[in-house]
Amino acid sequence: MRQHQKGPPPPELARYTKNPAVTWSAFKDKPALRRALFAEQQGLCAYCLSALARPDRDPHPSPEDGGMKIEHWAARNEPGIDPSERRRRSFAWQNLLGVCPGGVTRRPADGSRPKLRPLLH
Repeated sequence: MRQHQKGPPPPELARYTKNPAVTWSAFKDKPALRRALFAEQQGLCAYCLSALARPDRDPHPSPEDGGMKIEHWAARNEPGIDPSERRRRSFAWQNLLGVCPGGVTRRPADGSRPKLRPLLH
């Protein structure tokens, strides 16, 4: 597995983190985040290292159609966390990964699933 050091967040993310009223579901610059994650991860899924769908295609395919997903490494909706921590996790660049839709990579002949870890450290 390849290790990866996260760089600075894209400016689109910084603009939204300053507005406490914005929620993840209302965040409108996800295409910009996909492009930034794609570039930072050199076009590879953070878990399985398969090639990600190019996020600059218009329209970008949904994850169900093979498009890249934005994943939160630490769950933003974990039960019991307070709203400020939920918001922090939602927009923390260090917590965001670009991932493939999953289930499309080859499995070993015995059918087992590989153990997946993100390429962050």
